[in-house]
Amino acid sequence: MKRVMCMTLALAGLTLGLGACSDKADPNVPSVTLVAAVNSPIVDVPVPAGWQLDTSTARAESLFTTNQRRVNHTYRGDDSPLVVVRFYKDKLPTKGWQSVSQIQDGEAIIMKYVKAGENLTVTVGEGSFWSFKFSNSVNVEINPDPQKLATPK
Repeated sequence: MKRVMCMTLALAGLTLGLGACSDKADPNVPSVTLVAAVNSPIVDVPVPAGWQLDTSTARAESLFTTNQRRVNHTYRGDDSPLVVVRFYKDKLPTKGWQSVSQIQDGEAIIMKYVKAGENLTVTVGEGSFWSFKFSNSVNVEINPDPQKLATPK
């Protein structure tokens, strides 16, 4: 009797385990949801919590006469690049950014957005060199849209 009960529980556990695999979610994207850091250096471009700005390469400039920006920030963290891509695809539209394109170039995923005369490029990449694993990176670049460059007031 005890053996039948154990086999029944094992079969039930196997059935439940296989049932969980049958949903239509992309098996290549880990089921992790990132949250935005409380204070992002760029107000309308969130950063995943726990990711750090590489201050050695960061630059930002405000074009006061046109109310536009030039920003180039690189952030480093350990979350999966695919999870980070999903983070930006979910969060940027809530900040007013409109998606223009997304491509994969080697091991980097490049997403382009536009908003109010500015172009935003978010490049998410895996940090590795041969067999050594480094932190992953996100490069955020904002530039004025040359076709919609605001005229000084």
